[in-house]
Amino acid sequence: MKRHREATIKKWSGLVSIQAKSTLNVPEFCRKQKIHENSFYAWRSKLKKNTKEITENAFKELKLSDSSRERSGIQICIKENVHIIIENHFNEAALLKVVKLLSGL
Repeated sequence: MKRHREATIKKWSGLVSIQAKSTLNVPEFCRKQKIHENSFYAWRSKLKKNTKEITENAFKELKLSDSSRERSGIQICIKENVHIIIENHFNEAALLKVVKLLSGL
């Protein structure tokens, strides 16, 4: 039963996509494909709703605390066990020395 539903969703998703890319309007497309126009509109609406729900649930807004903003900087990973973490307010001369040292390896 689940496979049949997945196949149906895939079929209608394909049809909706093809129609959107075509130069045909929905009634012309449905006549050419020999499908009911009402079914097309119903599936297009259902697929659009599902896509919207998936998109809304896919991303969550993250709020940073003031302390994490202060600590944010960059991290350079050279090897699995070699990481350089550079905080926002760093000593440029010290970083330059580290870069020169690492470039000699």
